[in-house]
Amino acid sequence: MWFDTHTHLSDECFNEVRENIIASFEKDEICGVIDAGTNFEDSKRAIENAKAHPAVYAAVGIHPDFIGKLEKGYQDELLRLARSSKKVVAIGEIGLDYHYDVDPREYQQKKMIEMAEVAKEANLPIIIHDRDAHNDVMNIIKNNCKGVCGVLHCFSGSYEMAMEAIKQDFYISIGGPITFKNEKKLKEMAPKLPLDRLLVETDCPCLAPVPVRGTMNVPANIKYTGQVLADCIGMSADKVAEITTANAKRLFKLED
Repeated sequence: MWFDTHTHLSDECFNEVRENIIASFEKDEICGVIDAGTNFEDSKRAIENAKAHPAVYAAVGIHPDFIGKLEKGYQDELLRLARSSKKVVAIGEIGLDYHYDVDPREYQQKKMIEMAEVAKEANLPIIIHDRDAHNDVMNIIKNNCKGVCGVLHCFSGSYEMAMEAIKQDFYISIGGPITFKNEKKLKEMAPKLPLDRLLVETDCPCLAPVPVRGTMNVPANIKYTGQVLADCIGMSADKVAEITTANAKRLFKLED
C-alpha cells in the first residue's frame, strides 16, 4: 500500500470528484495521504477533509506564493490551526520559490524561518517547497531548523544536497518528475539515497507522471511514480511501497 505524502486534495478543482477519489483509495492501494495547505483557507479545508476521512491527514502552512498578505500575528493563527486537531501532522507547505519571485527573497526567507518556529513550538515536522532556491533552503535548514525534522517535497536538488538534508534529519520525497523522459538526475540519484529516508508523492493536481502527463493528477497515480522509483533502485514496487509508507508513518508520527 502506498502513502502519498503530498497532495492538495482540498483544492477546489477536486470539489466534484474528491469523495470518489478518497473512496477509491483501497482499490488504488493507497493507505494514506497528506493534504497540504498553501494558505489559511485551504489549510482549514484540509483539516476538515482529514477529520472526515481516516486515511487523510492535514498539513497547515502558507506556500511562498501566498505570503505577501500575511498580517501581524499570523503565526499565532497558524499555531492554533496546528493544534486544532490530531489529524494535523505537519506545517506545510512552506519554503522558498525563486522561479517567480512573487515576493522579495529576503522576505520569503524571513517567513520560512517564522513558520519553522511555529513547527518547533507545535512539535511537528515541516514540508518544504524549494524551487530554484537550493542554497538558501539548506542554509535555513542548517541554521534555523535545529530540533525540527521534515521533508523536501518533490525534490529537485543535487545528491550532495539530499545527503546534507538527511544529515539534518530530513527526508527526500520523490514526485512525478522522476517518470519524465528527460529527468536523468533523479533516476541516477535514487539508488544512492538511504532507503529509510525516501518518500513518494503526487503533488496532485499538479505534475502528473508519465503515462498520464498532461492530465489532472490524482493520488491513484502514485503507482506510476513508485514503479519508476522501484525500477531505479532495483526493487519490486511492493517493497518500495512498504518502505516508503513506513518512512511516512515515522516522519509524521502516525500509528499503524
